[in-house]
Amino acid sequence: MFENQMSIMNEIVSQRRYCFHITTLDSYSQIIQTGYLMSRNNLSKKKHDDYSDSDLIQKRSLFNLPNGMKLQDYIPFYLNPKQPMFSRLIDKSIVKKNDIVVLVLDMSKYHNQFSNYLYNTNPVYDNSFLLGDWNSRFNLDWQYIDSFTYTRDFTHKHTTWKRQAEVCIESPISIEYFDVIISSIHTCHNTNKIIASIEEVYG
Repeated sequence: MFENQMSIMNEIVSQRRYCFHITTLDSYSQIIQTGYLMSRNNLSKKKHDDYSDSDLIQKRSLFNLPNGMKLQDYIPFYLNPKQPMFSRLIDKSIVKKNDIVVLVLDMSKYHNQFSNYLYNTNPVYDNSFLLGDWNSRFNLDWQYIDSFTYTRDFTHKHTTWKRQAEVCIESPISIEYFDVIISSIHTCHNTNKIIASIEEVYG
């Protein structure tokens, strides 16, 4: 583990080159076994953990991307690993903090290798719009994305929906593309690419 891990995380986010996929320890074990991170549609016949809102899942299954593919054919990534949904799940003890794993993709290296779309928030929200691809990220409202200390009062929609800016990336993605992994201590046995702990992300 590293000293000053929060500073490390702030630095990583502020570089505007990384995006983050949040998953669980069980799902991460399956990713290691298959060698690929896959979209929900790819996983439809496979066992995987699912803590998402069922209404949002339904909306995402019907949502069309500009290329005619469904949103569920792509994998969701975020610009900051501290996401409101997982904070709520932790607060409600639905997910244990130490069971969360964050996969980190360096898009400065790989964005030309994947079809990708960048939305200002969750694509199925009423106030969402397509910004373009990864190269449009500087048009996001970074003052909300950068912060690791946002309010837990989820009635403040202007802070939570902006934090949920989403990069949708085509599936599957080889585990070899992930440069670093943020994880709890007991998940470190699968990789030496640990840069920070979940404690430092979710408090």
